[in-house]
Amino acid sequence: MLEDELRRQMFDREQWRSYWELLARLYTRASGFLRLYRELRARLVGRSVEELLAGESESAKKTVLGGFKVDEQRYRHRALGIFTGEALGIRVSEEDLKKLSSRILGGAEPREAGRDIFILGEDSPVVYAVSGISSLLERLLRGRGYSVDQLAGAAEYDVEDPLSAVYALRDVLDSSKRLLPLYNPVSFMLNSFFSTPLYYLEDVYGFPLHRRGDTLIPADDEVRRVFEENGVRLRVTLDPGGWGRRRETVIVGHEPGSTGFEVHRLTCLIYALHSYIATSEEGGEGVLKRFFRGVRNEYEYYIETYRPLLETTVNIGDVLRRLEPCSSDNTTICEKIHGTKVHCTYKLESCNIRRLVKSRIKDFHNLLLDVGLLSFLGLAVFNEEKVYFQQFTG
Repeated sequence: MLEDELRRQMFDREQWRSYWELLARLYTRASGFLRLYRELRARLVGRSVEELLAGESESAKKTVLGGFKVDEQRYRHRALGIFTGEALGIRVSEEDLKKLSSRILGGAEPREAGRDIFILGEDSPVVYAVSGISSLLERLLRGRGYSVDQLAGAAEYDVEDPLSAVYALRDVLDSSKRLLPLYNPVSFMLNSFFSTPLYYLEDVYGFPLHRRGDTLIPADDEVRRVFEENGVRLRVTLDPGGWGRRRETVIVGHEPGSTGFEVHRLTCLIYALHSYIATSEEGGEGVLKRFFRGVRNEYEYYIETYRPLLETTVNIGDVLRRLEPCSSDNTTICEKIHGTKVHCTYKLESCNIRRLVKSRIKDFHNLLLDVGLLSFLGLAVFNEEKVYFQQFTG
């Protein structure tokens, strides 16, 4: 059972009002970042370096070439040009930078040297993630009656300030972190209902869930009202044993498109953004991490926070041996379920459970008893064919 204070934070109406305000604030920050990105892209992409250097805007020059050392043919460690290229995809190619340096070192004037060198606009994982966050929140907030146009215009960043994009992304990172399950009780609660055994949820939250068709209704009147008011709709996602005979084998999830389902998608997009900035795909430090103190791979940090508890509660090795064959991938639940890539050094195990749910219900029940905590924390997801486990050991 939950402590009274934690339960209040998860199911209190005032807490939910504050939660929607946090979502609205993130939408405002994400919209401001994207508007600044579009302005910079329109001003810079396709222009030659000659045009850039001949122009009156010192900001534009610093945004693209700030921190570039001609004599070394490279940017300084925390050069603004690196940030612009990595975060916004607005850059001069590495090959063209070397060409520009060679010409200048050979005696050419900078403008002449950059006559046939152009600023590129490339895809950016940062812009992709922030765009996903913005689009998702626009739909969610519009459905709640928010004036999304007013929210979108509330954050203004000066395009003439070369550091504006750094500030705008910092604001997105700060606002988004506050919505992650590790720091937000409402997000944690919604995350816990994504794909979890019914018995575990009823034990932890202390109220039963009544079934109407495939819909699940909290028996607690206060919780039911809060869920109804905020668009949280639960459903049965897997019921191999039959509701009346083996309720303990029922898996609970969110109805697609409902608040809980969309918040789970949002959480994955936030994880993707923070993980890309903090870590490289190979597991090293991300290039953009040097611009933001305190930014870390929040998905890995979430796993590591609960790792001591999981190691004493879940014998994942024994679980995997009983479910063999399983396959191991360098991916995450976010990528499997939502197609959202999150950098993570912990592997994902994919195990076929078709035989269990078809003919070995008792074994499936025993499996759920073993992995209830893992699914409650959002680190296991079930469907009719497979179960995905996010590893928590090295």
